[in-house]
Amino acid sequence: MTEPDPPQLYTKPSADELITLLEKHSQNVIHNFESGVSNDPHNFYQWLTTLCASPLAWIEDEDQRDEIWQKAAQRIAERSGRTANPKMLRKIEIDTLPTISLVEPPLTGDFLGLKTWGSSFVLSQIFVSTPDLLKDTVLELGSGTGLCGIATSLLGHPTIATDLPEIVGNLETNFVENKIENFKTRTLDWTNPGSFLEDETTPNKYTTVVLADPVYSENHPPWIRDMLEQFLDRKSDSRAVICVPLRRKFDEVREQLWKLLDEAGFIRVRGGEVDDKDEFGHMVYTWGEWKWRDIV
Repeated sequence: MTEPDPPQLYTKPSADELITLLEKHSQNVIHNFESGVSNDPHNFYQWLTTLCASPLAWIEDEDQRDEIWQKAAQRIAERSGRTANPKMLRKIEIDTLPTISLVEPPLTGDFLGLKTWGSSFVLSQIFVSTPDLLKDTVLELGSGTGLCGIATSLLGHPTIATDLPEIVGNLETNFVENKIENFKTRTLDWTNPGSFLEDETTPNKYTTVVLADPVYSENHPPWIRDMLEQFLDRKSDSRAVICVPLRRKFDEVREQLWKLLDEAGFIRVRGGEVDDKDEFGHMVYTWGEWKWRDIV
């Protein structure tokens, strides 16, 4: 149910009334993966544009006028699509874990790691309900905003969270802001892992490797296979845990990944499908625990 219409500007609403209304309808904080159903007053977007264009002549305080214009512009940006949206905060609630706060900068270019995707939420829930999926130090490939890595850290496993250089700064911020101690963030380019391999502060082999939503390009399957061959220790208790959404347009890419993992000697020993959602509505996710076939 939407709220009553905002005040008409010809009635000369006070600065305090306008500021309170604008703050109330901020969309800078999102809880889990809200449906996005608007609770805005009727014609709120149009009213915001009118407010930005108004000289607000009845408000004498220049600082208050500037604050109103700024907040109105922010509310417009928040309603203009994710790429126009300024920095926002996502609050994640997962049973038994403390609330996780994730900063998501504006999406620019192809830097999709600046957004929290539903697979990381689903996989974090799976780790909570199935803690034996995790063993020893965890390497996360393509950590994005850090949800999975923060979850594995909170569950007691030292975690190396990795991504591309333009993503790692925000990734580090999220670990620090959530007061995580047993972690490291590192740059890891799947096409050229040399700098990571040369880093003496991190291992080159891991018992647990984690990936959430790593497949959205035909390039990804061979890169993922290469990373698992490079970093997953060849032991009977080593495992890679992968979660991906069943997006139809990526059916062929997913099948290519499963085919390449099979050819590389991996076998899925357990897993399943999870009905959940992302910001765009209902979504089905598939997850699996993969091990070396010849030494399971």
